[in-house]
Amino acid sequence: MAKGINAKGLDALQGKRQTAVKRYWDGDGTGFGVKVSAAGSVTFFQFYYAPPGTVDKKGKDRSGQRRFMTLGTYPSMGLAEARKKAAEQRELLEQGNDPQEHARTEQERETRRKQAEARRGSVGSVLALMLRDYRRRGRSLRYMQDAQRAWHRDVFPVIPRDRKAAEVTAKDIQHVLHRPLSRGSEHSARTLRATLHRAFRLAIRADNDPRNLAAQVEFRITSNPVEDVPLTVEVNAKDRELSFPEIGRVWHDIGESAANPVDALLIRLLLALGGQHITELREATWSEFDLSAGRWLLRAERHKNRTRDHLLPINETADALLRELYTMTGSGAYLFPQLLKPHKPMRLERPATIIGGLLRWQAQRGEAMHKFRAADFRRTCKTRMHEIGIPKATTNHIHNHDFGGVSAKHYDRFDYWGEKRRAMAAWDIALQAAVAGDPVPEARCRAALRWTDDTPALEAI
Repeated sequence: MAKGINAKGLDALQGKRQTAVKRYWDGDGTGFGVKVSAAGSVTFFQFYYAPPGTVDKKGKDRSGQRRFMTLGTYPSMGLAEARKKAAEQRELLEQGNDPQEHARTEQERETRRKQAEARRGSVGSVLALMLRDYRRRGRSLRYMQDAQRAWHRDVFPVIPRDRKAAEVTAKDIQHVLHRPLSRGSEHSARTLRATLHRAFRLAIRADNDPRNLAAQVEFRITSNPVEDVPLTVEVNAKDRELSFPEIGRVWHDIGESAANPVDALLIRLLLALGGQHITELREATWSEFDLSAGRWLLRAERHKNRTRDHLLPINETADALLRELYTMTGSGAYLFPQLLKPHKPMRLERPATIIGGLLRWQAQRGEAMHKFRAADFRRTCKTRMHEIGIPKATTNHIHNHDFGGVSAKHYDRFDYWGEKRRAMAAWDIALQAAVAGDPVPEARCRAALRWTDDTPALEAI
């Protein structure tokens, strides 16, 4: 290629075996050329002398050294492209930069950028951070599952879970919250906004926590995107509570409307046991009950407030219901197992389905009650208990309420068994009267509250 490098000459050289490596120059004095290996591989190069101050990656001074920079292999890289790339390297030389060291520096910078990008936390990482915080704070499994379900239902369809958290905007949050609002679920929207706000706040804190300097994930969130998205939702305290006559109607009607006798026993036990949390009864196991001693021991890790174990007396009506239920489900672990998966407890939505069936059954007969939910039984029992004279302090112990503060949390370990037992006996008297359709004998209920081991048998009251 005496007249310089050209495409025809490159084609002739390619694949031509020879005894040694040879270099061919362009002939214009720029240092551009091609190297042909013994096997006939053609590679473009740029020859130059390293400018003053050139230091390689090992720290060795290369100033003035003869160097060859590989540009690409023919024909993957065409001649025109190779000439252009060679010109770019010569421009760097004119600026006093060694092309090879400049390329290495740029590659290292790009590698660091990609590593930093990979470390940037995603929206999925923000959710994981929040769930870890919930576990640390002792939140229940159900609480965490509800939060996770809400994100999968309304967040990830709008903001992909692999999107970088720092890229989330207030407009994204608007679109997320619009989903539950469009379904008419204002409470869900309010709850979702709260979890989103907390999650992003935790991410900001994690980046600024000095204990996280070596963390593998950085969120780089400059401001909480939820902060500027207002959501004022009117949240009224729930006020539906059943009267004693309504309790009697539910007790009888559920036996007719429920498709499964176990479903009817769930509703009746919610009432007989004084309005315990639905989930705690729905997920209860037979190992928690000692019918011979007349008690239900609910461990702290299963209870909503998670502060202490909850010991509840079993009154006469509840005892009869539990023994009836045992004949149906006593061979398994759960009081209320799933029909097709008996190794799992009744599904979360089942109580609402049972109540919905009851209300429809009543409506078909023209005897529909004012709408209520299974969750209203707890309020109902507490209200009616106060009506028959059971003190608020005692109902709080029956429902495992009001155990905050230093005294209750660290010092008061009394189980209030006597007070709870008398209150549950008084409640049983009132409940049996309601089921029978009789007026509630408040005098007998109040007498039961005064019962002690020194007075006549409780059953004689």
